[in-house]
Amino acid sequence: MLINIKDFKADVNKISLNFSQNIQDVNDFPDVVKFLSPVSFTGKVEKTDDFYTVTGKIHTDVCMNCVLCLEPVDISIDCDFFQKYANVDTKEDETEFFQGDCIDIFKALKDTIICEIPMKVLCREDCKGLCPKCGKNLNLGDCTCDNTKYNESFKSLRAMFNLDEEV
Repeated sequence: MLINIKDFKADVNKISLNFSQNIQDVNDFPDVVKFLSPVSFTGKVEKTDDFYTVTGKIHTDVCMNCVLCLEPVDISIDCDFFQKYANVDTKEDETEFFQGDCIDIFKALKDTIICEIPMKVLCREDCKGLCPKCGKNLNLGDCTCDNTKYNESFKSLRAMFNLDEEV
């Protein structure tokens, strides 16, 4: 996703952008199983003195796993994008430096998408998850495992409470 700054002429200080890119490698995207649609970007780049400001909207659809039962869940990601670039040394913290005639906005787009990915995805609000013993998806039905056994290391702590007493 390159922007050629040679496209800016003396009388042009704004260029519209509209592109899509398929992403196959999800290693850099935490918890994303796959991209269901290309990452699309619609926006503009504006030149002011030595600065280039890229603004726009990002859209994509991803597949993630439910954190409780591991079933696939489709998520739509829509977010705003803003990044400032300069090809001269600047003291501004939020300005990215670039060299040459092209601005590569892929890293900034990727970082924006990563920030929009939900930390916890559930297939449904009342997801029961997996049985900790047999691994059965409890949303599909109960299993026959005996889940009443308690961790023996907490035996002395359990003795402090009367289990028949109502709290």
